[in-house]
Amino acid sequence: MDKAERGLLIDENTLPPIVEILRRLKVTSMSRSVLLVGRGGHVLASEGDITNRDVVSISSLIAGHFAAAEEIGRLAGDHNFHTVHIEGDESDLLMCRAGGILICSMFDERTTVGLVRLRTKKAAREIEALLGGDAYSPKSGVILDVITDEDIDGLFN
Repeated sequence: MDKAERGLLIDENTLPPIVEILRRLKVTSMSRSVLLVGRGGHVLASEGDITNRDVVSISSLIAGHFAAAEEIGRLAGDHNFHTVHIEGDESDLLMCRAGGILICSMFDERTTVGLVRLRTKKAAREIEALLGGDAYSPKSGVILDVITDEDIDGLFN
């Protein structure tokens, strides 16, 4: 468990707004499902179709994959990796750091990686605000603060 996750506490008052953010992310990004995963690999919340899936294994692998990508970034000289995209034949995963936790959007050909990325980053910032964390990058929110949901919908419809 990393330093950021050790101080993480999601109580009964914070969880419902987080679940609402995940629900909205699933709908607006047209993802199949969305998971909120602790950096240690445990599922904190989920939204969407996760039946017939080994969620415990998936969440552990998400955390491990993201940690490996962060370490590759660090070794390459970038100390602020915050988004990882995995593309498959029939489905994709987009993982985004939200403070000390991860949001993972699982999606298919019904949407685009660009839309999912924009919506997931916005959700990450909202969750960070609820948890009292800082945005993962000082420049991360600049463009998202001026682009409205209607602007994004217009681009992808």
